[in-house]
Amino acid sequence: GSDGVSLSKGIGWAVFTDGRVKTTDGKGLPRPGRDVLVAPDISALLVSGVAEDGQDLVLVTRRAKVIRLELGTINPQGVAGNGVAGVKLADPEDSVIAAFTVKDEGAVLSITDGRWKVTSVADIPRKGRGGQGVGFHLFVKGEDSLLAAHYSGTGFEVNGGPAKAENRAKSASKGAADWKPLGA
Repeated sequence: GSDGVSLSKGIGWAVFTDGRVKTTDGKGLPRPGRDVLVAPDISALLVSGVAEDGQDLVLVTRRAKVIRLELGTINPQGVAGNGVAGVKLADPEDSVIAAFTVKDEGAVLSITDGRWKVTSVADIPRKGRGGQGVGFHLFVKGEDSLLAAHYSGTGFEVNGGPAKAENRAKSASKGAADWKPLGA
């Protein structure tokens, strides 16, 4: 048996806080059993994983931009590649704070200091890589950054009840978010 990551059922992906995305199909990687660096410089590595067929990759930035990428449109790189532009950060204070693979049925929960919002994945358009993304969580006066974003394929329960997934233009709900994935 091997204890390495099997890419036979999907695409390996990595997302960096500076907006870079890297995909790999496993070709040219060392045999399982050896630790493999995702890229030559992993200082900005945020998260990595393996996507299943039919999943897209969503990146969420601190300034409440979201971009949804079709993984199959990003050329895979070997171990020496440092990735390609996934999302363009227009603001020097911006960075990628969350990334996850998604399906249309799911939802994204975004959280600021005093507000939260559940956005339907189906309302996040697929874009070409390197774009600025679209706004999906409107800030109120005094807010300028998201604290966190999470994905659930079943939706979310917030403050004890199911939270309706909204479209991107809808405003956020007031109050702290005590949350968990629906059905958890």
